[in-house]
Amino acid sequence: MLTHLSIKNFTIIENLNIDLQRGMIVLTGETGAGKSIIIDSLKLVLGSRADIKMIKHGCKRCEITAIFDLQNISEAKQWLKNYGMNNEDNEDECIISRIISTDGRSRSIINGILCPQQQIRELGSLLINIHGQHEYQTISERDQQRNLLDIFAEHESLLNQVQQIYLAWQQTNARLIQLQQLTKDHGSQTELLNYQIKESNELALQENELEDLHQEHKRLVNAEQLLNDCNTVMNIINENNLSIARNKLIGIKEIDSKIEATYELINNAIIQIEEADLELRHYLDKVNLDSERLQWVEQRLSTIHDLARKHHVKPEELYNLHKDLTLQLQQLNNSEIDLKETLQQVEKLSLDYKEAANKLTDSRRQAAQKLSQQVTKQMQQLNMPQGEFAIHLIPLKGKSSSANGLEQVEFLVTTNPGQPLQPLSKVASGGELSRISLSIQTLTAQQEVTPTLIFDEVDVGIGGKVAEIVGRLLKSLSCSTQVICITHLPQIAALSHQHIRVSKEIKGNTTVTEVETLSNESRIEEIARMLGGINITKQTLAHAKEMCEIIKNEL
Repeated sequence: MLTHLSIKNFTIIENLNIDLQRGMIVLTGETGAGKSIIIDSLKLVLGSRADIKMIKHGCKRCEITAIFDLQNISEAKQWLKNYGMNNEDNEDECIISRIISTDGRSRSIINGILCPQQQIRELGSLLINIHGQHEYQTISERDQQRNLLDIFAEHESLLNQVQQIYLAWQQTNARLIQLQQLTKDHGSQTELLNYQIKESNELALQENELEDLHQEHKRLVNAEQLLNDCNTVMNIINENNLSIARNKLIGIKEIDSKIEATYELINNAIIQIEEADLELRHYLDKVNLDSERLQWVEQRLSTIHDLARKHHVKPEELYNLHKDLTLQLQQLNNSEIDLKETLQQVEKLSLDYKEAANKLTDSRRQAAQKLSQQVTKQMQQLNMPQGEFAIHLIPLKGKSSSANGLEQVEFLVTTNPGQPLQPLSKVASGGELSRISLSIQTLTAQQEVTPTLIFDEVDVGIGGKVAEIVGRLLKSLSCSTQVICITHLPQIAALSHQHIRVSKEIKGNTTVTEVETLSNESRIEEIARMLGGINITKQTLAHAKEMCEIIKNEL
């Protein structure tokens, strides 16, 4: 769960530090005080898009840090271990920071380690789920409706299985189409490859032959110059007087042994020169003015280059081309067998998909019935006494299939007696839609394993008895997960375990947001403000106190 949030220089927030408890937490305050900004800061630290406009005016950077208790979140702890980002001092704690600078740079840090936004978002999805005040606007979308039903059904592993089989099925089917096209042109392709391989066989190019031919051609073209230059070198070597010098040194070293080293150097030089002379003679034996050999080498090189141009490859790639052509012919000859095997794979994957997809349909059907009953019950509690909610599974047209199964999911509703069930977006008003959305969110949230749920003003458009019921729905969720709720309703605020007031103050020439965790007494005053507005009377204070006492006695 989220235990601490630190915000520095973010929009109108200068420096905030908020400690958060378990259970249900409410954030209250006047409109514009900065409640939603706090939620925006959480979104930012968990990987949402950064903008330098978020930095408080006059500051060079903003920094947001969130600390999480992972004691009961094994999946998040395992994720951190997998990426080598676990907190070595305390594996049950995770510290995530986001720093944005005015130069446009943005950094995300997990337990002191820099990481990309994609990883932050992955980890964030294991820690927090934010239900926004405009969530009801997306609940009319069929993809979102299917997603909510799947969450409620708790069949993630089955859905993943369907998606994986579907992907393998489509990939194998694409391979099948390629093989069918290949076998369709089998005759002409085989004829062409056989002809190309025959040409390559006739050439009989050996590995490294091209390089050897180039070297030989260079020697043959320059043979006359090589002969002349080598003979000149040999003449120079043979004309040297080092032997005379060596003989003189023999006499000297008999008189003075200190000259021994000089004698050895000259003696070794003579030996090396004699070896060089021998090597040159061997070399000259191989150098000859062979015009016929030169003509043959040039013709061989020309043949190699011509065939390389014909196949649109470099001459040095021609040797490997022969292997490639042989492999292509082998694959083509095996394509009939591959086609048969791939067809069998496609048929098997098709059956596997249908089996898994039918199980998914059955699971959705059961979950749809259960969710419909529960949403209908909550609708009637939420001031829609004649309301009815239903979920239809609409088979995809024809024999269509998809990675998400064999059907579309559609939410239907009626809010008045005598009216037939119709798509959610066509029937419900804005207020009704928000209440239905909240009902579905709270019901599906019970199936989530996310340790912290945030509801950002999802109570818009309700009040009175309905507000109290909504508050109790949220409080029931907080028995198993941390619930953070931004609200303007005293009925909801009175039900919280922790009450945080957000206020806006002017300091000098700037506006700053401040937070305060309320004591029992100050909490009553805040609820009285929410009940009565600017002027708080004894009656509103008494009413606020009574609300809190009733809730306290129920616990």
